[in-house]
Amino acid sequence: MTWPGWDSIEEVKRIASDAEITAVILLILVALLELVALLWKRREKLFIVLALVALLLLAGVDQLANHYNHRKDLLYDQRENSITQNLQKKANDAAADAKDARSQAKDAQRC
Repeated sequence: MTWPGWDSIEEVKRIASDAEITAVILLILVALLELVALLWKRREKLFIVLALVALLLLAGVDQLANHYNHRKDLLYDQRENSITQNLQKKANDAAADAKDARSQAKDAQRC
């Protein structure tokens, strides 16, 4: 199963960032609901239940953010390895071209 935006670094980064922002908002919501539960005794159980629901959502969103952050790190590593391999190939090709040019220059001097 692939997740939305799973193969795009930009999309993974955006989703992880959105999940982290959502987690912060849910954490603030939990604190506010607990505060209201303390202040409004008549509806205390309702706000405690709502705070627990928000806390469960927070746990899920946190797991999602961690999952996408791990994927983001993996994609960055893959991109870095790909760039390194491409640069190494270009450096090897340039070295081979330089060697050929030196060889041709030596042949030209002999003639």
